[in-house]
Amino acid sequence: MKKTITLVSLSVAVLLVFGWMLATPLLEINLTHSAPLVADGGPPMPPPPYLVADGGPPMPPPPYLVADGGPPMPPPPYNA
Repeated sequence: MKKTITLVSLSVAVLLVFGWMLATPLLEINLTHSAPLVADGGPPMPPPPYLVADGGPPMPPPPYLVADGGPPMPPPPYNA
């Protein structure tokens, strides 16, 4: 008797899991909106431009220079 109850409860649990797996795509749990909205109902604002401490835009990095102040030289060709 105990074995039968265990088998029936295991079968019911497996059927519930499979039923849940089959029904989940139909429920549309994670709805995707074409245009996301913020709390006030409007579209999200883009982030402000990136500024440094003095209020200006960031400067690009200076060109890479070697110790003598000139640009780096390409490696010599490989001769086998």
